[in-house]
Amino acid sequence: RSEPPTTSSTMPRTESSGDRLASARIRLIGQWEEFLPARNFIDFFEDGRVVVYLKQGEIGDRKTLEGTWSVEDENRLRVDFTVNGQTFGRTAGLRFEKSEMLLQELDETGSITRHRRREGELPEDYRW
Repeated sequence: RSEPPTTSSTMPRTESSGDRLASARIRLIGQWEEFLPARNFIDFFEDGRVVVYLKQGEIGDRKTLEGTWSVEDENRLRVDFTVNGQTFGRTAGLRFEKSEMLLQELDETGSITRHRRREGELPEDYRW
């Protein structure tokens, strides 16, 4: 038996930009491993903090880079770090493909870094 269509079932559901922004934020929060082109480990925290874990000697005697992150729109991620009183940051294109997060440089290279979710302890070479 078929029911007559109702207005709500025939109207396409459109997601507001606020919904898309919240969705991108929620998907980003957590632990990620960059696996292409390099290997890095990154935590995005709900309160807007970000931590990048470093190998020994990668940047002097620093174990981490700590900063802040924000999703500027559902396709843009802004990350800012302060090291020795100097702040540096970047904005990258942001998208998700299946279980991966992709960040794309906004310059002429358009290079992409690929990340996958991770859990558990950092590998030994990042725990020093």
